[in-house]
Amino acid sequence: MRLQRHSNGERFSVYPDSLLGEGGEARIFSVPPDDRFVVKIYRRPTPEQERKLIAMLSNPPEDPLAPGNHTSIAWPLDLVSTVYNGVHFMGYLMPRVTGMRPLFSAYNPATRRSQTPFFNYQYLHRAGRNLVSAVRALHNKGYVVGDVNESNVLVSETALVTLVDTDSFQVSDLRTGKNHRCLVGKPEYTPPEIQGRRYANIDRTPEHDHFGLATLLFQLLLEGTHPFAGIYQGGGDPPPYERRIMQGHFPFGSKAVPYKLPDIAPPLETLHPLLRQLFLRCFEDGHMRPELRPDAQTWLKALAEAENELVSCDKNPQHWHGRHLKICPWCARTELLEGRDPFPHQAKTETAPPNRVLAQTLIPKTEPIVKQKPIAPPKAVAPTKSYSPQTISSNASWQINAPLSASVNGGIPGYAPATPTKMPAPANVFAWCAFGWALMAAAAGGLGLRAFDYFLVSLTIICGLIGLARVKVNGNKGKTTSLFSIALASVSLVPTIYAEITSNDKNVLAATTGGVLTIAFSPDGKTLASGTARVEDQSIIGGMIDLWDVKGQGMRGLLDEKRGDVISIAYSPDGGTLVMGHDTPLGESEVFLMSANVRGTFHLLGSERTHVNQVAFSHDGDQVAAAFEDKRVAIWDVKSLLPVKTLYLSGPARAISFSANDRYLAVGIGSSAGSVSNSAVALWERNPWKEIWIRPAHGKGVRCVAFPPDSSALVSGGSDGRIEFREVVSGNLTRSIDGQGFWVQTLVFSKDGRRMASGALKDEISEKANETTLWDASTLKPIRRFYGHYNRISSIAFSPDGTILATGSRDGSIRLWKVRK
Repeated sequence: MRLQRHSNGERFSVYPDSLLGEGGEARIFSVPPDDRFVVKIYRRPTPEQERKLIAMLSNPPEDPLAPGNHTSIAWPLDLVSTVYNGVHFMGYLMPRVTGMRPLFSAYNPATRRSQTPFFNYQYLHRAGRNLVSAVRALHNKGYVVGDVNESNVLVSETALVTLVDTDSFQVSDLRTGKNHRCLVGKPEYTPPEIQGRRYANIDRTPEHDHFGLATLLFQLLLEGTHPFAGIYQGGGDPPPYERRIMQGHFPFGSKAVPYKLPDIAPPLETLHPLLRQLFLRCFEDGHMRPELRPDAQTWLKALAEAENELVSCDKNPQHWHGRHLKICPWCARTELLEGRDPFPHQAKTETAPPNRVLAQTLIPKTEPIVKQKPIAPPKAVAPTKSYSPQTISSNASWQINAPLSASVNGGIPGYAPATPTKMPAPANVFAWCAFGWALMAAAAGGLGLRAFDYFLVSLTIICGLIGLARVKVNGNKGKTTSLFSIALASVSLVPTIYAEITSNDKNVLAATTGGVLTIAFSPDGKTLASGTARVEDQSIIGGMIDLWDVKGQGMRGLLDEKRGDVISIAYSPDGGTLVMGHDTPLGESEVFLMSANVRGTFHLLGSERTHVNQVAFSHDGDQVAAAFEDKRVAIWDVKSLLPVKTLYLSGPARAISFSANDRYLAVGIGSSAGSVSNSAVALWERNPWKEIWIRPAHGKGVRCVAFPPDSSALVSGGSDGRIEFREVVSGNLTRSIDGQGFWVQTLVFSKDGRRMASGALKDEISEKANETTLWDASTLKPIRRFYGHYNRISSIAFSPDGTILATGSRDGSIRLWKVRK
């Protein structure tokens, strides 16, 4: 078969047709007589494959080792094609990679000893640096590896690295903005948020690569141990890796998990402290928060620092380890493995290969390895006396009670009591009880816990008055303490009284571990429903739907519990039904109709293999809508429970809102994969359903949409920190509010339309980073700003009478604020 290059028309021969396989299967062939290249050929390629290859050729990544003789990324160089016996063959030319082995051969101890026994811990660090350099180059060009695994990474005997199988990467076409998705993946390297999902429906992100990259580095530096490997301590068969990853069971971390460390796994302390910190950040903190996972640049700096801190062992110059360790871990491991040395002495092995002079090559192999003596650890300094919180508490209790014991028992031998003028003797027990209640009342008052503060002040006054009544009985002891306690408790009421006067309430209605994602008032204003995120520890606690008594400020009960996060809830107009959207641990989502009062009564409307972002009830109560990440809005009929319409959009549907007259449905469209071209606000008309207009908005993504009660405008908030007002008829921008920080997460109008409230992230570090603003809806001037949440404000809601503004946050709290009409 003779193939033709697209760029210069050159023709060359490859192997016969009979070796090419069937269907769309691709094979790799040599290009004789020039052995610098190989060609990968598809039999009957699809149009998608052709467009993907063209997009790759038009935007190649920068090789981190250019202009050297090594290729870090086996990227397509040119297209080739032919028609042979009536069959279309197409493929691409790429550089030949020789003298390299799969990464597995470097981190697996047995394979490494047999194939490259000189490959020591220093080489492993450098191989890791070369790997993250290549991944960084891909991410800088907008590519995502997707299928990160040990088979797609080749390593040379000089620690050079090449990424192969590049045609499986996720490719973003710069001309069309289309993502050519990565259709494959290995569960052991797949992050929890996309485990079990169909890759054809997922736009991969660099954060997904960061999980797989950290897994490869973990194996590379810890003798092939998978980060989620461990000896299962529960009943039944050990769960597979994908289940462990989904549940976050990282046995090397700080959380308790039903696994113990493998007996022969190197301890995490073998790693440089900075690397340990990054692995914990990835597999614990970043387990369900992908944005916290270290990126390639972070790993590159950390690996370079760790490599510079390596020293060699006195007994074996091939034993390189961090200078933070007092003893050589590889000598100890050799004893544990009964003489099987992970890095055998070079004198007993083959000679190290000659060095290839390249930018990232480890060290010149033609020069002898300089033996460095480990730096002696600093001499231990006698620690100063310190106490844990438990020790301090115990010590303080003894100091207070000792004089009381002495007065009752006639004295403690060898004990000299303190001077009585420093602290009144606590003979009057009620006086000291009043003092303790007063301290707690002061703390409750400062935190704004009104109901608790009133209770503690009452106890303080009661105990203080009893203490005053018993002054004469106890020899005039406790009078000062009782009076001081009553005064302190009274002062603690000042913040509460001030809040009443200024109508600036800060009552904490709820505190949950998982974080509050959504809240909604019942139409009568007596109940507040909240949806929370799932919590992971030894056992998975699903997201909850809780009902709260607004007047009594206590929990009425748990309405439902789901396996995943409860993303969004909304009441029906009559208050008898809730619509709820939640995610599952497998990355799917479900939308339910359920009773707002009776637990366990619900009807499934839809189960989707994508993320649900918001649900909403129409104001007539006839329909419900749900916004999905896969660029759809689904609408169901409430009575029949059947779907009535699906709206297809240009980007992920992030927010929806029905107008008060139920004539329109607004949709906020977020940007996907870093693109800003499809970030927009769209307006659809009901009865019949048709798109009225779509307008670009909030270049970084739309996060919320809302209508005022008169349906005269459409308001949106976005990731650019702006609030925009548009005419409903034309979609033209009429007004905007700038300067709301990083993003506006949520918007809501009061029922009378006089007030608007917004929740925004102002910055990332100050005490006022998460801000709720109450606006005059007619003048758009701020009336008041509320603070108190230390994490993102996820949802806000006005009570039906407009006197209470509720805010829910990912910090796990709900706060109620009084609002004057």
